[in-house]
Amino acid sequence: MFYGRDYERRSISDRFGSCLIYGGRQLGKTVLLRDVERQIHDLGNNQIAIWLDLKAKGIGYDRPVDDLWVIVAGEFKRIGILPASVQVHTSPGPHH
Repeated sequence: MFYGRDYERRSISDRFGSCLIYGGRQLGKTVLLRDVERQIHDLGNNQIAIWLDLKAKGIGYDRPVDDLWVIVAGEFKRIGILPASVQVHTSPGPHH
């Protein structure tokens, strides 16, 4: 159960709201983001919310930052936004 933080929750889910969440350990950042994901994500209404743990995926540690696009594309395939047949590249730019 998640209590409080209504202003933060609304700001995160507002397309003109916050796009950066920071703070020390154990302050509830992940819980807040996961709560927003659960409330907002609704493919039937074209609302997409995906929480990704980039540290757990190794982005910026074991993997280059450009691998973010591979991870995002994989998540989009997993939830059905992209067909499984789509080729995944390591950058969002055009490929020849």
